[in-house]
Amino acid sequence: MITWQSNIKFLHMRLLESGSGEEGLVDRRGQHKREEQLSETEALQRKVKLLERQLREKEMENELLKKFRKSKGGDILQGEKRSKIPSDQNTS
Repeated sequence: MITWQSNIKFLHMRLLESGSGEEGLVDRRGQHKREEQLSETEALQRKVKLLERQLREKEMENELLKKFRKSKGGDILQGEKRSKIPSDQNTS
């Protein structure tokens, strides 16, 4: 019967014998390449994704502000229709 431990030992020995050594055993899942490791195409793709994400955030922010202005009548953000508290009112 083959167990997962024997599979791991086999893979470990195979990686060590393949010439990649200890570096081949490093688990890099979920990690990204560093900037100096990227090709020009990969760097540009990363930049496009960053700019698209920033654009999407700005669009969501603008939509939120539009909804807020519509619900409040623009009083807080635009300085219009501000409600004034009467000065003769006692606040004790």
